[in-house]
Parts: sequence; structure tokens; C-alpha cells
Amino acid sequence: EVAGRPLGGMNAVQVVQTLSAGIDHVEPGLGLLPAGVRLCNAKGVHEASTAELALALVLASLRGFPGFTHGQDKEEWRSGFYPALADKSVLVVGYGSIGAAIEDRLEPFECARVVRVARSARTTARGPVHAIEELPALLPDADVVILSTPLNPSTQGLVGPRFLAAMRD
Repeated sequence: EVAGRPLGGMNAVQVVQTLSAGIDHVEPGLGLLPAGVRLCNAKGVHEASTAELALALVLASLRGFPGFTHGQDKEEWRSGFYPALADKSVLVVGYGSIGAAIEDRLEPFECARVVRVARSARTTARGPVHAIEELPALLPDADVVILSTPLNPSTQGLVGPRFLAAMRD
């Protein structure tokens, strides 16, 4: 609502440029624009930083960083064994340019496999991309699941009790 609100008053605008990879947040206001307005997104701007963040969060989760941080606050040494990303099966849900960039960053970590999921099935140079409808059958074999989807009506509620129940412990 906030992003689309000013669009109705832009009578002479020719181009609308979003600062995000997606345009979902402005779609409700697009009908308010004059005909012929060009809509541009920022595809290509955020892939590297978003993929780095995804990888950092995966590693932090697997290696127990939150526990180390909480232990540090309490002056506790929390040693133990934590799983590596190597030899894990990783499911990347949302295989657009950001999902592909995430896969780029996973490569040096020697994952057993990377399974790609997008709205529709297709074949890429790296291998098959599964349709989102296949997700329930793919979840039980995944050690790590990375979501890189827009938040829109098609993904709203994607992760819920049934999704979580289908995953490995």
C-alpha cells in the first residue's frame, strides 16, 4: 500500500524504477498509472549480497552460532560438535537470479546436491528445476532448505505446519 500510494498522482511519469529485485510491492498501484509507463526492477543489484546473507545464515544455523552468542552473553563456553554444510542436500526454493547466485556460493562447500525449485519446471545448464508443486515430495530428502521467493499471494503460507512436518528433523 505504501509503495503504490504515490503512483496514482503521477500523471506524466514515463518510467517507474523499483529498488528491489521484485515488483510485487508496487503491483497493486500499477493500474493507477497512465498507459505505456515502463516498469523496471533492480534485478542484478541484490543477487550477490542476498546470496551471501543466505549462505551466512545457513552456516550460522548449522554451526550453532546463536548458541555461541547466547553463551558468550552468559560467560559460558559451549563446545560441541556441529554439522558441516559439506555432504548436505540443499533445497533452494525460488530459483530465479537470486536462487542461482545462492547456488554459486554453495558450490565450494561440497554439498551432496543442490535441488532447485521454482514456479514452473524447466531445465538449466546446471540441471533440472522442479515445479513448486513438487515441493512436498522433495522436502523429506533435504537437509537444508533455503527460501528465496517473493512474498505474494502465491507464496503466502508456503511454510506452515505441513511444510515443516515434511522436512527432516
